[in-house]
Amino acid sequence: MKLALQGTRAYVSYIVERGRPLTEAVAVFSLEDGRALARPLDVPDGITSLLPSPDGAHLLLLTSAGLQMLDGATLQRAGAE
Repeated sequence: MKLALQGTRAYVSYIVERGRPLTEAVAVFSLEDGRALARPLDVPDGITSLLPSPDGAHLLLLTSAGLQMLDGATLQRAGAE
């Protein structure tokens, strides 16, 4: 489990059982009321590090496969429509 805090958000990763050697999920929660702000995102390569940007606009995930940049609020790939 990994935890990163940014402003009023908490980013949490945790291991999930998906029939693969290592799958983690990342979720984002409001620190104000504890509610989930987006659907959890499965990361099949495992998460090495969570790093929110200083303004909270993005979340960087370092995985065994490389670096992913996500929207900090929706956990969608940054720039994806």
